[in-house]
Amino acid sequence: MQAWLLRSPPFLLLLLIAVHLTLVASVRLSPWLGGGFGMFATPDERHLAVYAVDAEGGKTEIALPDALHEDALRAHGLPSPARLRALADDLARATGRTPDSIRLEVWRSAYDPRTLRVRGEPLVAIGPGEDPR
Repeated sequence: MQAWLLRSPPFLLLLLIAVHLTLVASVRLSPWLGGGFGMFATPDERHLAVYAVDAEGGKTEIALPDALHEDALRAHGLPSPARLRALADDLARATGRTPDSIRLEVWRSAYDPRTLRVRGEPLVAIGPGEDPR
């Protein structure tokens, strides 16, 4: 057997790890998704908050329709601004609201390294008149 064939599996595994770490750091991919090993070392607890925003800027949390559950899971795992905007558009159609009256926020739990206390940390948010973070 060729020597390069014997060395290729470890190389491919290292390449997979490098790509996964890059996606987690650059586009907020959940460490539990995308073929990574983060599920063994990372408690990735995320929450998708959905709000209706009124004309004065007040917001009220609204329930996500069951028909949008799969789309919400995808936005939860990889919360790109485009994916959140598409979910907001679908939610607006499903609830009879306008897309500019819906705010979506994806939060994750972060742990203080000294005290191990949990705090919420925003990952990305889209809403009326704002660019995503």
